Amino acid sequence: MQGKYTVQAKPDWTEPTNLYCLVIAEPSERKSAIVSLMTKVLDSYEIDYNERHSAVFEFSKMERQSLEAKKKSFESQYVKGKKTKDEMNELAKEISEFKEKIPKKLYVDNITSEKLTSVIANNEGKMAILSSEAGIFNIMADMYNEKAESDVFLKAYSGDSIRVDRMERPSGFIPNSALTMLLSIQPSVLVSIMQNSTFEGRGLTSRYLFAIPKSFIGNRRYKTHAIPRDVKEAYEAKIIELLRENEDLAFEQTTLLLSLKLQSCLKPSSTKTRKRW
Repeated sequence: MQGKYTVQAKPDWTEPTNLYCLVIAEPSERKSAIVSLMTKVLDSYEIDYNERHSAVFEFSKMERQSLEAKKKSFESQYVKGKKTKDEMNELAKEISEFKEKIPKKLYVDNITSEKLTSVIANNEGKMAILSSEAGIFNIMADMYNEKAESDVFLKAYSGDSIRVDRMERPSGFIPNSALTMLLSIQPSVLVSIMQNSTFEGRGLTSRYLFAIPKSFIGNRRYKTHAIPRDVKEAYEAKIIELLRENEDLAFEQTTLLLSLKLQSCLKPSSTKTRKRW
């Protein structure tokens, strides 16, 4: 639902629909197996979509290469006086309006902050990080040079715009960025994250919703009921329905309004409640 909907609490207060979630569980709690089970439908959809549109992607790539070759040819001819300024302007407009169609990418796992910014820019401002490991936090902290590169993680949570202007890299602008994170980590990793003064000081840790499920280590039974087939199929069908809702990403953002009852819950009745909100 990233970028498709916003929730309006009040006329001057809206929130995006993406979440940062952390599942805390000990080793051998089957974190990887569960994440794999829940994302299997995403992988299948992504593969199927890209296979169905492979010719479209290849043709778009050829168009881009053709425009690049045409640009070089026009530049050479313009210098020699064989192309007019109007012809150059017409080609410049054609190049600026061209947008290459690329394979769909629904989520990433192990990725640097700089690459993540690029992926978000190429994916209509949206991306998700789904992982059963904590490697992304090492990347955010940038262990090798002790320099935290967390702006993209901070801004994409709130739907802020992202501007990139750096040496040796093309400038970029991402309006209304949106990032979703679902990570499964061990308690020891959580401790190191919470002790990171940079994460805490910049408000990164406060953006997460934490889930600490009951441990079944030592109490799991082998003879258990399998997930009912109709439940599994219903889950996969609903996810695919949501994914197909706007396959071409040509959608208009919709604002969801809270009911009067829910709005009343957001009105603090005391100083203590206000601080908690």
